Amino acid sequence: MIHMFRREFNEALAQRAHVTLPELKKPIAFLAIGTLIYLSIAVMIAPEDQKGRYFIQEGGMVTTLSAIFLALASIFSGVCFNLSRTRTDLFRYFWLLTTMGFAFLFLDELLRFHEMTGRYLDPAVGVPEGFRRWDDIVVILYGVVALFIMAGFLPELFRYPRVVEMMGMAFLFYFIHTLVDSTQEPRTDLSAIIEESAKVFCAEYLAISMFVASLGMKAAAKLPQEK
Repeated sequence: MIHMFRREFNEALAQRAHVTLPELKKPIAFLAIGTLIYLSIAVMIAPEDQKGRYFIQEGGMVTTLSAIFLALASIFSGVCFNLSRTRTDLFRYFWLLTTMGFAFLFLDELLRFHEMTGRYLDPAVGVPEGFRRWDDIVVILYGVVALFIMAGFLPELFRYPRVVEMMGMAFLFYFIHTLVDSTQEPRTDLSAIIEESAKVFCAEYLAISMFVASLGMKAAAKLPQEK
């Protein structure tokens, strides 16, 4: 098992060195600027005494943007799984897992599964020391599960340029979101703006990473096949 993992990792790095992606810095920068403008508008149109209104509001414009990015991440993951259909190795199933995972997170963003779970567990079993609510723990567990899956499929992440880098950015924003969400009590307009903005950028970079992976797969398909 370890030998197979090492072999796949080495093959992934070898392929990565030969895959060329189109220039993406400007599109990613424009998307980030557009997202900042969108979030700024959400602050500006809010009542003067409730600047975090559209960040706190469930189903509001900020939540909707985050859900859109998660939906795009799921779609691009599905594209990746489809592009890998000719492969027979188990690592291609990473894209199926991410397709389902992002679809679940999209639904969770709109239907608040983690909050419903938290509202049930808080009075039923109590909140462990060091945490505010069970819904915070559930969100942290999402990240832990994702990290374990990524570790198991690491060769697949390194097979295409910039995928790991974009996912790293996503986890940076996830960390900021989770840190603010788990430590700020009571919640203020400022903490809500920072927390929800970080969540939007996390979802955005997840979508970007899956889009970049799909571009990488298309480029890799044009390489001479050694096997």
